[in-house]
Amino acid sequence: MKIAIIGAGISGLTLAAALRHTAPDIQVELYERDDSVTGRAQGYSLGLRGDAGLAVLKTLGLYQSLGDDIVTIKSFVFCTQRGQHLLELSATGNEKRLTQRVRRQALKAALLDAIPPTPIYWGQECAGYQVLPDGVEARFADGTSAAADYLIGCDGVASALRQQLHADAKRYLGLTAIIGEAPIGIQHPLLDGGYFLTMGDDGSSLFCYRQPDSIHLSYVVHASLEEEISQQPHADLLARLQQATRSWHAPIPEVAAAIDATTVEVRGYYDRDPLQRVHEGRLWLIGDAAHPMAPFQGQGANLGVLDGLELAQYLAGLVAAAAPTEAETLDAKIATRGRKAVLDSRAAARRFHLTSRLQQGWRNTGFVTGNTFIRLFSRPSPA
Repeated sequence: MKIAIIGAGISGLTLAAALRHTAPDIQVELYERDDSVTGRAQGYSLGLRGDAGLAVLKTLGLYQSLGDDIVTIKSFVFCTQRGQHLLELSATGNEKRLTQRVRRQALKAALLDAIPPTPIYWGQECAGYQVLPDGVEARFADGTSAAADYLIGCDGVASALRQQLHADAKRYLGLTAIIGEAPIGIQHPLLDGGYFLTMGDDGSSLFCYRQPDSIHLSYVVHASLEEEISQQPHADLLARLQQATRSWHAPIPEVAAAIDATTVEVRGYYDRDPLQRVHEGRLWLIGDAAHPMAPFQGQGANLGVLDGLELAQYLAGLVAAAAPTEAETLDAKIATRGRKAVLDSRAAARRFHLTSRLQQGWRNTGFVTGNTFIRLFSRPSPA
């Protein structure tokens, strides 16, 4: 059996690694539109949950190899721009609730180390596919093609395979982030705990966490088009971020002032309406191709690696003559959890970026009330 994987991001590499782990005799080829593994910035980190991403890494024997690149998240604090703590979510506890952060580039490196001798063809942008009598063929922008028994779309929110299969459009959420890294090592309780998200009076937000050698900051603003932000000089965007947040609570102004201008990026946030089906015949969609979403719930990477592992197990089962009806069961599983994650992330994007002061007040009151209940029910019982 030959499997062609379109996309060498997290979900595509996880699928390839899982196939090497579960069915090494299956022939696997990866096709990636980037020119190399470092073709795009990979500096940000991914939060992986104990019952999702971390469990997959342990199943594949990759968890230990990440070593010091894994950081345990103790808490996620939500604040107002004046520093009022609205809600604090503990990310520790039992193994399923555990959240750990890993740099995207470190996770990709671990997955790449797990897939040899699987070939990766770089600079191959998929333009669509054609169903063959005994398989499926991927077609690339340069006019070449690749035939396989199964074609797996791991090509992200702008997936050409999904576009041909479902003809839907990606949906801009009206939010774009200015992102940067500050190479400083300041101490602050909000950084020591793990993550914090500050919600501004103007409907903006700022997400911040500590990296091994820097502090990551993502400032999200309303924009009718991503291009309104992305077409501005990065120096101007950095100045805008610093000016807008100079009166916000500590340590935001200090972190913003220390951002290395060469690390500034712009990222628009998009999703697509949830799918009812993620496969058709020998074509499958997983990861962001199946359920692209905003990052505000931290589900994208977790679902992508779960999809990769479970699809690999299904394909390995075909080699072992598993029942073809299992495809429908897996399809429903991926589509159902993807739908929930997309809609939850979409709702969180709206909730964190309200512009009405009245609605902000209701939201903040809800957070404070929720925090009170969390503290009440997590308090140790008397001996």
